[in-house]
Amino acid sequence: MVASALRERILMLRNAPHLAKKMEFLVPCFRWTDAAYYEAGLKFYDWVSGSSSIFSSHFLSARQTLRRLPALKRNHLVGSIGYADGQFDDARYKIALVETFVESGGEALNYARVVDFEKSRTGRLSAVRVEDQLIRREFVIRARVFVNATGPSCDTIRRARQTGCHATHEAE
Repeated sequence: MVASALRERILMLRNAPHLAKKMEFLVPCFRWTDAAYYEAGLKFYDWVSGSSSIFSSHFLSARQTLRRLPALKRNHLVGSIGYADGQFDDARYKIALVETFVESGGEALNYARVVDFEKSRTGRLSAVRVEDQLIRREFVIRARVFVNATGPSCDTIRRARQTGCHATHEAE
């Protein structure tokens, strides 16, 4: 799972530089055993990252650490371990995905609750009955393809569709 997430991170950094950025984090160490422990763990993280690595983790002396983190407690500081990760704006990313979907011919629906599914004679999903949560009106959507982009609710919707049960979860 970590390796997969790291591959996704590097793709985000390459494909959406306006939404993602590289960041360096420092883990302060106040004992040499802590420095060895964190450095070993982060070297393993580097190894798992493989070609998706931003840069290798590394040890910084106490002086180098204090130069970057001047407000850090100085007593017993032996140094820090620096490692790289990525950060992205998930709200803007979601909006960009929806915009791309719509520009490619899709239609997006928000503030709607899936009420029921309709299947064709062959058992394939052919329509979805939804309730507009803003105006409390139900309607049917027919399409050749549906995208379940309900976030954390996706498994609830998927299971309801597979079992033929009524769905009572909101779609994003």
